[in-house]
Amino acid sequence: MTFSLRRISKMIAIGATTSALLVCALGSLFLYQHLYKTITETEHILILRREYGVDPLHTNIFVALQQAQEERRAKTTPDWSSAPNVFAKHLR
Repeated sequence: MTFSLRRISKMIAIGATTSALLVCALGSLFLYQHLYKTITETEHILILRREYGVDPLHTNIFVALQQAQEERRAKTTPDWSSAPNVFAKHLR
């Protein structure tokens, strides 16, 4: 198989064109993944925040409420059998 100059230049042109198209396709994919998608996700987040008005969580208030709830649960119930009956004199 002999390669003529014309055939070699044609193969180089096809290779260069294919390489250029591949680089453009990969560049477009990179830009879509890292630029366009990020911008649209940010826009979606901003729209959701504006529509639903989600307030940020105040962790110090949340922790204080958790501690208060734990303290309430930790308290024992009073012994009602030893409590004086305030209605005893009315029942006689």
